[in-house]
Amino acid sequence: MRKDLAVANQTGPTGKCDREQAQSLTSSSRAPAWIRQAISPLITAVLLAVILVTIPRLPLGNDDDSSWSAVLDYAHQNGLQVGADLVFSYGPLGFLITPYWSPAAPWLRIGVDIALAFSVTAGLCLAAWRTGILWRCMVLVTFTLLAANADPRSELLVFTGLLSWSVLCLVCSSSARTVASVAFLCLAVFASLAKMTLLFPAIISLVALIGLFLLQGQARLARGLLLGFSVLFLGAWVLLGQRLANLGSFLMHGFVMSAGYDQTMWAEPFPAMLLPGILLVLLTVAIVVVRTWTAVASKEKRAIGQRILLAGWFVSVLFIVWKHGFVRADRDHLVVFLTLAPSMGLILEFLPCERKTVRLYTRGLGIPFAVIALLAFNWLFGAKPKSFLGRPLLLAVTHTRSLLAPAAYGRTMRELQEAERQANQLPKLRAKAGTGSVDVFGCNQAYAIFNAMNYRPRPVFQSYAAYSGSLMNLNEQFYFSQHSPDSVLFRLTPIDERFPTMEDAFLFRDLLINYRPLDLEGPFLFLKPKQQLTAPALTLSKEGQVHPGEMISLREYGNANIWLEITSTPTVLGEGLTLHYHPS
Repeated sequence: MRKDLAVANQTGPTGKCDREQAQSLTSSSRAPAWIRQAISPLITAVLLAVILVTIPRLPLGNDDDSSWSAVLDYAHQNGLQVGADLVFSYGPLGFLITPYWSPAAPWLRIGVDIALAFSVTAGLCLAAWRTGILWRCMVLVTFTLLAANADPRSELLVFTGLLSWSVLCLVCSSSARTVASVAFLCLAVFASLAKMTLLFPAIISLVALIGLFLLQGQARLARGLLLGFSVLFLGAWVLLGQRLANLGSFLMHGFVMSAGYDQTMWAEPFPAMLLPGILLVLLTVAIVVVRTWTAVASKEKRAIGQRILLAGWFVSVLFIVWKHGFVRADRDHLVVFLTLAPSMGLILEFLPCERKTVRLYTRGLGIPFAVIALLAFNWLFGAKPKSFLGRPLLLAVTHTRSLLAPAAYGRTMRELQEAERQANQLPKLRAKAGTGSVDVFGCNQAYAIFNAMNYRPRPVFQSYAAYSGSLMNLNEQFYFSQHSPDSVLFRLTPIDERFPTMEDAFLFRDLLINYRPLDLEGPFLFLKPKQQLTAPALTLSKEGQVHPGEMISLREYGNANIWLEITSTPTVLGEGLTLHYHPS
């Protein structure tokens, strides 16, 4: 008789297997027993959700992050099409996972925040309750302490929820598996419509579950997952006002933007963070290999496929988490990795295992795992243990006040938002723009929204995000189309000390040729197009190859306007470094 992952998973809190109960899908006593067993973890999940709920505490401002968040909010309010009107790494639900207040849909945002926090903590607690009380407490305390100190943490919660519910789909009894599958599908659809970096782990987890169920001979369940995700995803896409014709361009442009991110947006991590990061990756890989190989007890060929699929699934998610944290290694990205890597190692303990020595080995790795993450986190936040340890209690009190008095919370946030709006008024430029369409060159689009201008964004609306030839072409084509704006608010503020013409380079060139400055106010020049727009006429003057550090002399061209393009060709070692980390 084949003994696969599904059979080995029919265990209760004590680890004993009741095969007859696993096969009795119509047992009258099973559902009440499962409900009784779920009461304690769900009560705990409510308490943890109060701590980890991502209720916004900040109004939209005029900085870079506030501006792209404001554009996502504006896009939802005005029905803009992602993939066509907007090309960004966020989808039509992206406005629900930013760290800022949502003027367009404040109560929808808060409702989603509550639902997301509870769904994630419920999945984590239900899985943790399948282990002994000591390991259960270690998992929940470690995750809560790390996640509470991570801000923003919406993406962190989505990652954790996907892992927890997908593992539950494997280890639950048949009666509970339907609930786990529905919860996983809802979270996977939400993740896929929110952001590209969340779509990848959602699809990987979905494919892995389908493959595992097929290898276990559960084709009906595999088909149900595939059909359920397809119907929910497409239905949500249409209900959000998005046209099906734009789905392909959303996925394609999102992939292009994600693929170029590590080559143009990377930032070196704090030197003290690199060693803990590498140690956490190595420990996680060790736990993944051991736990996935022992999760399937059978020696049949199908079991080998299940082991390989399990290991590939978790390693792939770990790779995404590593790249997310250490490509642009600022604090906001590092905290996601420093929480998710140890959490993944701890969550893998929820998989079945009949060998006590293996459990002792992997749990022995899990303890230094948690210690390294906690120490790195504490250092990252200024080495203040009291603040670090007290953060969950502070959030619990703050969130409880907001949830018990939502009207007062909403009034406070509206007042803060109105103060930001008043502080960023441009009355002179607003009058000059009139009812004509306006675009903003640079990264401060919130000004146009705060001033109630007729904002018409180009596809890649923030200049720093137009970092490849194909993305730059989208913006240039927009300006030479019938949708080009009537005026432009121009501010040259490159991020990361870049050379200014590297951001949205084609459009920058077109503005120099075809637009003229008429006025200025605040941080902006006010540009109007000339009567006849002219495409740049380029003549090839010189081309060749150079090595890093070699001078490219332009003296022979005098004061002529020179357009220079450089294409880098990495070595084999450089390709490997780019794939696994970021370019040198």
